[in-house]
Amino acid sequence: MIGVVLFAVGVAAGIVAVFAARNPHGRQVNGSASVSVTTVTMESGSTRFSTPSSSSSSRPSSSSKSRPSRPQAAIYILNNTTQPNLGTTTAAKFRAKGWHVVGSENYSNNIISSAAYYDPSDPANLAAAQKLQADFPGIQRVVPRFPELPQYPIVVILNPDYPG
Repeated sequence: MIGVVLFAVGVAAGIVAVFAARNPHGRQVNGSASVSVTTVTMESGSTRFSTPSSSSSSRPSSSSKSRPSRPQAAIYILNNTTQPNLGTTTAAKFRAKGWHVVGSENYSNNIISSAAYYDPSDPANLAAAQKLQADFPGIQRVVPRFPELPQYPIVVILNPDYPG
């Protein structure tokens, strides 16, 4: 039994090491990505290992126009509304202002208002989330992320209060 637990911990550590080498500080190196979270729960306790897995998708076309300088923290958008494609259109607006959006998807949760959830492990993420809110005032709040969110420096959840 202990051997099985140690093997599972070793596999989880190996997966984390591979992703840490490919995406230092949680930043995407190669274009857009989508994320799913894999959780391994050990029978001998409550230890959990969550590792994001990413798959590349098509990159947005490069523009010869100069963009304003923005923090390069990876941003992932979750559409918590019934408005189709709000995440995709918002991602395009963020990118147009120079933000590094790595993907978006639909989401369903009881969220108070549109918010930028930042990873508090790096103080630069809070500053980036605040600058994002300044660029897009429809983001009502900037708050630390909660564990169930995808593992990105900033996750924006769009609620019905977001003006689109």
